[in-house]
This record gives sequence, structure tokens and C-alpha cells, in this order.
Amino acid sequence: MVGGRTDMRKGFDGLAAAVQERLAQDPFCGQLFVFRGRRGDLLKVLWWDGQGLCLFAKRLAADSDDFARSFRDDLARCSEMISLAVPT
Repeated sequence: MVGGRTDMRKGFDGLAAAVQERLAQDPFCGQLFVFRGRRGDLLKVLWWDGQGLCLFAKRLAADSDDFARSFRDDLARCSEMISLAVPT
């Protein structure tokens, strides 16, 4: 998870630049990079699938008060979707 506040208006290029600048990492390495908005109700996941960047977004429900549990469940679902998208 990328620390700090992220401007959630950013798309592929802006988030890839944030990975390079804030983490000093390559956004095209195949890792998942998770961004959380200032209010905490929006998550974005940036991932290179070997062919292009993928951007997943999730808006948490207003009554989602257990962020850690919700975040963990969302990452598990995201990982499952990614494993289905990647040819073996």
C-alpha cells in the first residue's frame, strides 16, 4: 500500500508516476500498488499484467466502518480477479 494521501483523480500515468517518485519502484514490475484516498472511502490498485497497466477502483460503502477487514477482503478479491485474468 502506498503511504500518504493520494489524489484519487489520478489515472494510469499519475499513479505510475507516484509509484516511481514516492516508492522509487518500477510500476511495470508486476506488483500490486494500492492507493487510498484522503477520505478513506476509495481504493485504487495499479498493476502491470505483462501487456499493459490495469487500474482497479473500489468505493467503500458509507457503513463500511471496519476498513482493515474490508481492505483485506478487497485485496483478496482483486488478487483472485487478477489470477483469472493472467493466462497460465
